[in-house]
Amino acid sequence: MSEKGLYARKLAEGSLDPGAINRIIKFMSDKGMSCSKEEGEEIKKKTPYNTKLPVYTVRGDKSWQGLAVGFPGTKDDLTTENVGTPWLRLILYPILKMFKQFSDDHDVKIRCLYLMGSCFNDVFLRKFDFLKFVVPNVIVLTDDLLKCHDK
Repeated sequence: MSEKGLYARKLAEGSLDPGAINRIIKFMSDKGMSCSKEEGEEIKKKTPYNTKLPVYTVRGDKSWQGLAVGFPGTKDDLTTENVGTPWLRLILYPILKMFKQFSDDHDVKIRCLYLMGSCFNDVFLRKFDFLKFVVPNVIVLTDDLLKCHDK
């Protein structure tokens, strides 16, 4: 398998470190938001893509409620050498479909799509950028940002 598929393989194996996502979830909770993890069967009902990425429903202030998708792993795991553009494209459309379905299914308006991870490079950010045309608020939260906040 090429190095570009390394992240997808590690994700499928469950061998990526969830530490950054856990710290971001804790930060959100400390700010008064509740993050409930969506389970695999529920996610399968919302999108045909069987993603191993952790998905959370975020509740709290109406303006900040939404769907959060985590990208486990370290900064080194989330490099362009390990994550290929085709895989990113493969997951972003199902994430959009899942966001729409969650928005339709929940009793409150879901306005935000949170993308969480250790650190995203410019390739990730360019791919995430297209989401802003169909999602009211795309919010990228990284472990690097939390470290800046803590200082």
